[in-house]
Amino acid sequence: MQLVLDRKYDDLDILIEDVRDWNLDFRQLETGGFYGRIIQSISPHVFISYARFGCKLHQEGLTPSGYRTFVIPCAENVNFWWLGHSVTSSDLLVFSESRNLESASNNSFEIFTVSLEESYLEDLLQAMQLPRFQTNAHVIRLDPETAVTLRGSAMRALRTHSSADSHALAEMIISSRGLEKQSGKAGRQRLRDQAIRLVCDYLHDRPNADLNISDMCRLANVSERTLQYTFKQRYGVSPNNFIKRWKLNSAKKLLLKASPYEVTISQIAESLNFNHQSQFAADYRILFGELPSQTLARAQ
Repeated sequence: MQLVLDRKYDDLDILIEDVRDWNLDFRQLETGGFYGRIIQSISPHVFISYARFGCKLHQEGLTPSGYRTFVIPCAENVNFWWLGHSVTSSDLLVFSESRNLESASNNSFEIFTVSLEESYLEDLLQAMQLPRFQTNAHVIRLDPETAVTLRGSAMRALRTHSSADSHALAEMIISSRGLEKQSGKAGRQRLRDQAIRLVCDYLHDRPNADLNISDMCRLANVSERTLQYTFKQRYGVSPNNFIKRWKLNSAKKLLLKASPYEVTISQIAESLNFNHQSQFAADYRILFGELPSQTLARAQ
């Protein structure tokens, strides 16, 4: 295996640019700046990553193309949402064949991801006389001892960059079928997941949307109480703060892509319906730990 990335970060957008073969759209939801660490090691058949984020994030994107991806939580006290599931330290997460990523992580998020080349995975399943994985995303609940062993195997494969260790990890993953959780969700949880999805889809399509709580309730077809509870439970912030921080993340992405000689901060702020420049700058600094002018100054 070859080590392709090992770096600590204090800027989420630089991390997103550096990460190899993942198509990521992450949004920072916690104030006070960002801390992250990424390690990636790759071989012809296995792609292993370690990720640690010291900040609450809304995560969206796609896993590596041509691979089936699995997630192994690192920490004993892990607690985050992944595709509608509440994840524990004894869970093995299996991405769907569509490779969609959607997660809400807290400030102690720490995982290994193991992506197995699809043809390699099929060969291993056939050699071990095991059935194919489900095509949809699902969670495998492991016994605590197996979960600890799996974490240790992932750490060893990433540390040694050994093809033999990565092969052993792959075999351990596909033999850890365990007791799989039912993919169906309770009606109330499905309603909350759908509410978040509808709001996020609307923001993707209309990044300058100026939504209030009533707008979001109509959009998600839920009561204000349900909407408030859903966002507090999932992200630790109110719906209004989620919208504001989503748009601040959009502003940062635009600033990083802008030419300091052709675009002004005011133009970007106004394009996202931030009507008070001083308040925009203050909120931006609280969230990212720097002023919009500092972000624009280091734009490529």
